[in-house]
Amino acid sequence: MKKTLFIISGFLFTLIFLLHLLRLAYSIEVQIGAWVVPHWVSYPALLFFGFLSILNWRAALKN
Repeated sequence: MKKTLFIISGFLFTLIFLLHLLRLAYSIEVQIGAWVVPHWVSYPALLFFGFLSILNWRAALKN
């Protein structure tokens, strides 16, 4: 059960990491309502979701 949770969350965190990476690589604009999200927001998000992804994949492989 725990291993399945770690695999699913690792996959989702990896997907979010890759989406932020693609946003930076291709300069994709994101707009929420009238606010355009600046690109610098993706840099800390890369670190955060990359870290969570690594932790979850390690936990999944350990169990």
